Parts: sequence; C-alpha cells; structure tokens
Amino acid sequence: MLQGTRKSKRKWQDPTIDLHNTLGIEQSNKTASVQTMRRMVVRDKLFMKHITDLMSLGEVSDIINGGIEITCVKITPDYKCVNVYWINSTNDVSSPISKEALQKCAKIIRHELSQLRIIGIVPPIQFVEDKRFATEKEVERRLATINFKDEKSEEIQLDVSHTDIADQTLYMKSETNQDSEMDESYIELPIMRHDVLGLDHYKIMSRIISSVSKSKEAAQRRMLNINTNVDKSSCNLVSKEHDFLTQKEQSKILSDFLAAKRKEERRLHRARKLLKHEMLSNFEEEIKSDHNEPEGDYNENSDEFDSQVQ
Repeated sequence: MLQGTRKSKRKWQDPTIDLHNTLGIEQSNKTASVQTMRRMVVRDKLFMKHITDLMSLGEVSDIINGGIEITCVKITPDYKCVNVYWINSTNDVSSPISKEALQKCAKIIRHELSQLRIIGIVPPIQFVEDKRFATEKEVERRLATINFKDEKSEEIQLDVSHTDIADQTLYMKSETNQDSEMDESYIELPIMRHDVLGLDHYKIMSRIISSVSKSKEAAQRRMLNINTNVDKSSCNLVSKEHDFLTQKEQSKILSDFLAAKRKEERRLHRARKLLKHEMLSNFEEEIKSDHNEPEGDYNENSDEFDSQVQ
C-alpha cells in the first residue's frame, strides 16, 4: 500500500475518436446569418490576397515557378483547414506539379500567414485542384485542335440544297394562296369617322394647320421685307457716300442760302413799311373827314336860328 503502483497517471486519448461525440455534443446544422456569410466572404478574399502575394514572391515562387494559378480560397466552417483551389497556368500537361512541392509550399505559406497575424491560429493549408476550371481549359484545348472547315463546308452545301427546296415549295404555296385570295370577294372597309362625341376632329385639325401655315407665311414675308429694306438702306448709304461735298462747296451753299434769306427779310421789311404807311395815311384821311363834317352842320343850324330869331 505504501509503495504505490508503477502505472503512469497520464491519460491517453485516441485521436480517431471525435471529441464532440465523446462529450455528447452534436454539431448544429443551422445556416449562418447574412452578416456572418459576408464576414466569411471577406475573410476568404483576404486569405486569397495574401496567399497569391506569397506565391508570387520569395521561396514559394522558386518552388512552383509560376506553374499554377489560384482560383479560389475557402476556409471550412469548423476551421480545420484552408482549401486553396488551383489550376495549371500553362497548357503543358506533360509536366504536372507534384503534391510534395505543393505540400511544402503550404507549410511555408502557413508560417508566413501566422507571422502576419491575420487570425489567431492559421489552419493547415491544403491545395485542391479546381476540376471545373480544369475541364473548361481541357475542352477549349481540344476544340482548338479540331478543324471545322471541312465539316462547315459540307454543312453549308446541305443547308443550301435544303433552302432551295424549301424556297420552291413556299413559292408555289404563295402563288396558290394569291390566286385563291383574288377569287374571293373584295371587302370594302367603311371610311373612318372623325366626329367623335360631336366634335369634328378633322375640321379642327385642318383649321389649326391652315392658321399655322398662314402665320409661317406671314413671318417669312416679314423677313423678306426686312431683308429688302436693309438692302435698300445699304444702297442709299452707298449713294450718299458718293454725294458727300467738300468744305468749300458746303460754305458756298451756306453763304448763298444766307444771302437769299437776307433778301427775303428785306422784302418782307419793305412790305411791312408800305403797309404801315398806307394804314397811317388812311387813318389820317378818316380823321380829317371827321373834323370837316361838324363845321358844315354848325353853319346850317346857325342860319336857321337867326331866321327864327328875326
């Protein structure tokens, strides 16, 4: 009892047994939310950016020599591994890239990513060949090797022969249809009415069109008149430019005008004087006649008075 046992007290665990099953915890099958999905997409894009940068530089580029091309990077939901999907960047199928080289590159890339501290613990990286892109490239390569010229020429000849036969049959059918249609009675359609709801739209539109045309004609006439007036005024200006006089001629014409004006003023002055003189003479004659008439009357009255007195 005091000596004890020699058995080791270290607990041993089988790595093949899943920890979730031993604890009785079942994995949840719930779908992630939209926000979680967006964060996962951003995370995968970030990993892809850093992995492509590391593969194009340093020790990884020397191992691969640009032989592969990364198409997608996805981290599993349980963070057990990082799947890096790749395809051959060259069409040379004879020299494929070995899995050992890819595994070596995966270790180097994981070490570099852990130093960048993108996430706490970087899961193991696993290179997976992208089958979809690989099959597409294989199909394109095989299609490029096939010669379609001979097959296309044969197909074209067959199509031409079939189209000739089809055209002939269609032409015969169209001729028969036309003959049958000509034999049928011709149906005359009634004239479309324009007086809907008591309004004759045809007359209204015709009046509007006539008024618009008249206004356009009047505007065109005005424009023509303006252009003709402008042309005439320009001609008159040109003629007036030719009629310009020199300074001596202008002074001579001005002096002649002033002399004629003076003569006219003198003639008017003389006429006024004569008229005034005639008026004065007539006035004096009237005054004299007025003074002579009362003396004769006085003499006649005095004679009568004397005869009465006697």
